[in-house]
Amino acid sequence: FWSAQFPAAARWSYDAATLVFRHAANSRVCIDYFVQHNTFGAWTCRDELEVNAQQSFRYDEGRDRFCLLSDPRRCVQEATSDLLY
Repeated sequence: FWSAQFPAAARWSYDAATLVFRHAANSRVCIDYFVQHNTFGAWTCRDELEVNAQQSFRYDEGRDRFCLLSDPRRCVQEATSDLLY
């Protein structure tokens, strides 16, 4: 997920208390899954909602990635360029 506001090199941290990924520079922005577009992106965190289906993730040990609670087929994983250097 890339946008002019959040470059590809953006850093995210997983908030285990709320089950969301927050942007490192702006904790009010979270990784969101856009169902109509079938893609992930950055959007305002919806912390106040009891059910936050498009922003809530759980770690899947077997697949070594974080998957949506609402749709475990939709996952994100750490991406790094460390191996390129």
